[in-house]
Parts: sequence; structure tokens; C-alpha cells
Amino acid sequence: MSAYNLTIKPAQIEIIAKPGSSITQAYLITNNSPNTLYLTPSVEAWTPQGNDGSVKYCSPACPDAYNAISYSLGNADLKINQSFTLTPNQSQQLVLKIKSTPDASLGDYYATFFISQFTTDKIRNSDPAAPQTSAKLGSHILLSLSKTESNPASSQIKLFKTSPRLKDIFFGKVNFTAQIDNTSDYYYPIVGKINIVKNGKTQTSLDLAPQNVLAHHSRNINCISPDKQSLQTCSLKAPFWPGHYTATLSLNPAIKSTPVTISYYIFPYYLGLALLLLSLAAILFFKRKPSST
Repeated sequence: MSAYNLTIKPAQIEIIAKPGSSITQAYLITNNSPNTLYLTPSVEAWTPQGNDGSVKYCSPACPDAYNAISYSLGNADLKINQSFTLTPNQSQQLVLKIKSTPDASLGDYYATFFISQFTTDKIRNSDPAAPQTSAKLGSHILLSLSKTESNPASSQIKLFKTSPRLKDIFFGKVNFTAQIDNTSDYYYPIVGKINIVKNGKTQTSLDLAPQNVLAHHSRNINCISPDKQSLQTCSLKAPFWPGHYTATLSLNPAIKSTPVTISYYIFPYYLGLALLLLSLAAILFFKRKPSST
């Protein structure tokens, strides 16, 4: 089976524009495979799905407001949904034009610019080495139509929890979960942290991953790894000092929200259980030991 290895840059674009404006975005498409690829550009609109960043493609049954946005290519020799070829290690620049109508509603519009590989029977007959599989590679488009360059943002922190609430000092992790509700008309990235406090002193903090929360939708939080290179669950590793702790989740002041604080406890109950078992064993041992005469 022939290889399919394609890249598209940029992987995502974020745009703020006024209704009636026209925007152009250049994409670089590169064929990294050893075979010629037969590609087709397209654009599909989508709406958010769930709390994990998933999307639901809605074309052609998208909300009516999406009809105010149109997409075309600025390349003289290529149109949307028109196929082209890329030979091995060849690159092609595609210029996407995004236009909104003057009466377009203010708010967010989401879509993906796709490059699809699909080999027809006609292509297979003329090029036996053509890839036999169908595949899609896309770049998300987050478009905000607004009258200002800075959109207002508001949110609500929900379901902030820790597990377990009673934790041993030596084993496992303390995990934090929460959901950020975007109550505004525009997307924004999560900017914030979880501060861990014991006896009035900050012990450590976890930086939230700057993932986008889309308009009037929610997203579960993740944190940034210590090396700042990847995402991970929000958690703390053992060992811990025993005591009462509080965790406060707060967002950047630009994202209007109220911080939320929860409590949890660290207790050496495995150590205590071990000492209790040893004590019971010692008592039984000495009770059974025959007395000397």
C-alpha cells in the first residue's frame, strides 16, 4: 500500500474581523511521501461538540448565520473542490479567501480547510503507484466577527473537584478536574492556574493549558507539563506532608469569572494502618507467649 504523508501549515488560524470584510490566508501543502498524491481542497463548517474540544461537521445543515461566510481560493489555476497533484516532496501554496457579508451577525464562525486524498479508478488505471486509501488533513478556522479588536470574555468555573479528598502521604496522586463555561459570544483561550495552599502558604501551583473554549460552550481543563512542552491531567504526585490543603482555581482577570476553592486532606493512614497491624500482632504474640514458672 502506498504511503500517505502530507503536511499543512498553519494547522489553525484565529481571526477577528468586521462584518463585510475579506481575509486571505496562505497555506503551505507539502507532500512528504514517495508517491504522487491526488488532492482536493474543501471547506466544511462545524459546531462544538462535548466538553473535550471535539467538533461536529454540519455542512450543509449548519446554523443559518453560517450562510453569511463564503470561502474561495485565490490561486489562478485552482478552485475549491477542484483536484490537483503533488509529486513527491513537492509543496504548493494555496491562498484561501474568507469573506463575510456586511449584514453578518456578530459572533463566532468555525470551519476546517481540508486537503483530501481520494484516488479514483481512472487515476489508479493511469498511475498504479497512487495511494489506495482515502484520507483528510485539515486546518481549523476560528473566525470572530466583531466591531472591536478585543472581544469581551466571561466565564463560569463549574465542577471543580479533587480526588481523592482524603489522600495518603506516600502513594498515588491528587487529581483536579473542572469545567470552564464560556458565557460570552466569542471564543478565548483558558489562562489561569490552580494554587495549592497549606497553613496560609502557597505550596505549589499548576498552570492551566491555554486551550480554546468556544462561544457558549464548555471545556474540561488540562494542565501544562513541567517542561511546558505538552498537556497533561492536572495532578500532584506523592509524597505529601500531612494536613489540610485548599486548591483555588482562578482565571486571568480579562476572563471575567469568580475563583473557586475546594479542600482536601493528607493523612498517613497507610502508615497508621501498618502500625496498628504491628501493634495487634505484638499483643497477640505476647498473649500467646507462655509465662515462665
